[in-house]
Amino acid sequence: MRIGIVGGGFAGLYAIFYFRKFFPQGIDITLFDKNNYFLYTPVLHEVATGTVNARHVVIPIRKVVDPRNVHIRCEEVTRVALEKRVVETPSGAFRFDYLLLAPGSEPNFYCFSSLQENSITFKSIEDAIRLRNSLMGVLENAALERNKERRRTLLTISVAGGGCTGVELVAEIAQFINAILRKDYPEIKRSEVRILLIEAMDRILPSFPRYLSNIATERLRQMG
Repeated sequence: MRIGIVGGGFAGLYAIFYFRKFFPQGIDITLFDKNNYFLYTPVLHEVATGTVNARHVVIPIRKVVDPRNVHIRCEEVTRVALEKRVVETPSGAFRFDYLLLAPGSEPNFYCFSSLQENSITFKSIEDAIRLRNSLMGVLENAALERNKERRRTLLTISVAGGGCTGVELVAEIAQFINAILRKDYPEIKRSEVRILLIEAMDRILPSFPRYLSNIATERLRQMG
């Protein structure tokens, strides 16, 4: 029995562990992912502020999954023909009996083209590094800026989305700003920095009980 798995994230890797545990014999598994590494996203926000080194959240797939038991193909899937049970990639076609699609997700900008054009997404290790570089660049430029309005604009940091990722990220940014200003940027006052968390619902963490949202809101306000 041939099983194809598209996506080497949490779902794809857990599926491999499940299949190998409960069906140790008689199955042939092939994993497709455009990257040759597994990204541990729960601490990605800490990479963005330098709390965690990027190399600690990027784990080679061949170190997570035994390549002797799973065929690993590091390439993009270009087409899936369900009626023919075929996965197509740049290097050729793969026939399967069962297929698990777990390719991950893409940022949703909700038709706001300006948001897409003027924001940094937060899905990959490259995004985290780009965000850190952007934060450092903003502080350097603000330290030189003498015009109050332009300085205020530079020191306004907005995070769109008040779910788990947005809350974790904005808290990490606040801790980063609080620590680095005292040490490296004495010319910038903490009161000059505005950190905004924007959420379309009436509260942050809308999928959680309201009392948890209230606790998180109060804690974020205390952090500035």
